[in-house]
Formats: sequence, structure tokens, C-alpha cells
Amino acid sequence: MKFLYSFDTGLKKKTLAEFLSNRPRSKVLLIERSQLFLRIHIRIPLIAYFLGCGLLLLLLWYFGQAFFYLLGLPLAFAGLLLILRPVTKRLLDFALDFVVITPDGVYSYNQSGIFKRGNRFLNHHNIRSITFRYENRVQSLFDNGNIYILSE
Repeated sequence: MKFLYSFDTGLKKKTLAEFLSNRPRSKVLLIERSQLFLRIHIRIPLIAYFLGCGLLLLLLWYFGQAFFYLLGLPLAFAGLLLILRPVTKRLLDFALDFVVITPDGVYSYNQSGIFKRGNRFLNHHNIRSITFRYENRVQSLFDNGNIYILSE
């Protein structure tokens, strides 16, 4: 679905279909964010926020004093504003950022905001090395690491 000119939620499917129309499936590799990224950076903060707000509302209901209403509701709203910005950014990263690797090179698509999208192409002649690395033990446990591409 395309909301704005540079904010196309179907770009991943269209791009992959375009690459697969010219090449066999074995020659095209799509790399996207993992489900672990979704759980750690999106779901857990949202669940923690809503549990915290539920606890706050429970305390407001239990004590029932006007002071708690005047203090608790602005705190809940400020917390929502503080947590929604990074979660929304990470949700955009999860849904819309991807890399397509073909024999020609590496195509990178990065949606950095609603109005801004960046596409980059790295020719296979410019690639010196490709390294896959786990940053910590948790990533190795879930087979979730980082890919580093060294170019000229």
C-alpha cells in the first residue's frame, strides 16, 4: 500500500518480484530484519509501556485522589510520547528496510522516515569482503547477527 510517494509498504514485494523475473531464485537473496528484532525492539517496549500504564491506572483507581489523577495522566501521556518515537522508527526499519543480493551486486533499501527513502547499489567489483558476525552470545543463540560488507 502506498501512502505517500516515498512511503511504499509494498516495495519489498515489488522489488523482489522484479529481481526474480530476470534471474532464477537461487541467484537472488533477500535479507531483512529478524523476528528477534521485532520482539526485542518493538513488542517488549510496547508491552512494558501498557503494563506500566495499567499499573498506573490501577493505582489511580485504588487511591482515587485528585492528586494522583493530576500527576498520573500527564506522566502516562509523556511516557507514550517518549516510547512511541523510537518504537515507530524501529517498526519502519523492521517493515521497510531490506537488502537484495544478486550476482550483479548489493541493493540496499532504507526507509529513514515517512518522507525519505534511500536506495544504494554496490557493484560486485567494488566488494572486497563480506563478513557475518555475532555481536554477543544471545545473537549466536538465536542465529541473529550482522553482515558487514567491506568495499573500495
